[in-house]
Amino acid sequence: DKEKYIDLIDNVSVIYNNQSYSSYGEISRVIPDEGYITALDNNDDGIYDVLFVYDYKNGLVEAVDSYEEKVFVTRNIDGVISKMGIV
Repeated sequence: DKEKYIDLIDNVSVIYNNQSYSSYGEISRVIPDEGYITALDNNDDGIYDVLFVYDYKNGLVEAVDSYEEKVFVTRNIDGVISKMGIV
């Protein structure tokens, strides 16, 4: 695990797992436990404007619905089993 400090603009844009995420509050809430972050400086001023956050989640594929194009995954989060459909 590497730590790196960068300068961010106020209200930095966050793309979280390829989706815009505007209601993150504190930036520390988007730091992934497993995954990585890429930062983009749009105008070369040394202050980053966009964060691309890739947060990995592990799970077990329970079923695949090729008609609806969904994958159903079972995840164990802190001892709680949750089921979700992923497009």
